Formats: sequence, structure tokens, C-alpha cells
Amino acid sequence: MKPLHFPILCLLLCACHPTHPRTLGPFQTTLNHSIDVTGKPDQRPTPWGLSQPVPIRLKIAAPAGFRVRILRVAGDLVAWPKAGTLTGARYAEVGWGLNTSLNDGSKYVSYADDPAAMAFDNSCAWVQDSLTATHGSSRISFDRDVSACGVLKDGAFISQAFVALNTSGLEIHLEPTFTLTYQFEENSR
Repeated sequence: MKPLHFPILCLLLCACHPTHPRTLGPFQTTLNHSIDVTGKPDQRPTPWGLSQPVPIRLKIAAPAGFRVRILRVAGDLVAWPKAGTLTGARYAEVGWGLNTSLNDGSKYVSYADDPAAMAFDNSCAWVQDSLTATHGSSRISFDRDVSACGVLKDGAFISQAFVALNTSGLEIHLEPTFTLTYQFEENSR
């Protein structure tokens, strides 16, 4: 190879294969919050009990010139009736999710037989369980790689606990505790 060919080849390779953005981290932060919720009447065409999501908006402040990517979420959700017990055929669904701040819905996925039903591209993790007379409390453990959820817009995300299908009428205590592993990625040029 002639002496000039090597520097030209290096320049071409650099131009065709740009370097990856610089990252800072990973970092970890643990969060906990609790809510007590009974729910509101279900508004679907065929209502079923009381339901209510409780979204809590959180934000990770990235250094100037960087964006946030959550890599992993691990923790648990505990739930039980705040007072009283579920009896007979009464029950309540409980759950928690980690969502981006993007709009609900999906650009690519839908229910073929029910176009009104919604899929969620913005949901990075979702867990749920039920409370019944024989299963009066719940502890749901989770440990999920959520790196495919993408870079957070403005570092904002949503921790959303919920009660659904609550036919018990009881107020339910929900308490998600979770550790986020995240990194900062340099903004694209």
C-alpha cells in the first residue's frame, strides 16, 4: 500500500463508521412511594368494579449535552387492603408499571380483533397480581432489562401504580419500591 493510501483509508473508515456517543455511568437510584386507592367506577362499555391508575411523574436530570437511558429496573410492589379483608368472591387487581413520558398507544402494534384496545410502546415494565379472600396481600418482585425503551424525553418517566376490577370496595394500599440503573448518553451531533 502506498504511503498516502493508509491515511485516506483511515479517514474514510472514520467517516463511514462514526464513533458511539460518549456515556457516563451507569448510576443507580432507589425510589419508594405509597398510595391508598379504592378506585373510581370503570368507564369501559362493560364496567367491572372500581379502577384507578395513579401516575407519579419523576425526572432524572442529565448533565448538559446528555440524555438519560434507563437500563434496568428491579424491585417489588406490595399491596393489601388498608382496612378490612376481602371476603367471598370479592377481589381487586393491583399492579405497577414504569412508563416513558411519551403518549400512550403504539405506532406498530394493535389488537387485530379489537381495534379499540390499546397497546403501549411507552411501557417499559408492567406487573400485576390479584387480591382475593384466599390471597389477601401481594408482593410482586421484578428485575427487568428496560434499555430497549429508549432515551427519555427530557429525562422524565412515570411510576404508575393502579387498582383495577376492585369489587371489594376496600381501599387498597400500594407501595412500589424499585432501583433504577441508568446512564447518560451524549446527545447526537
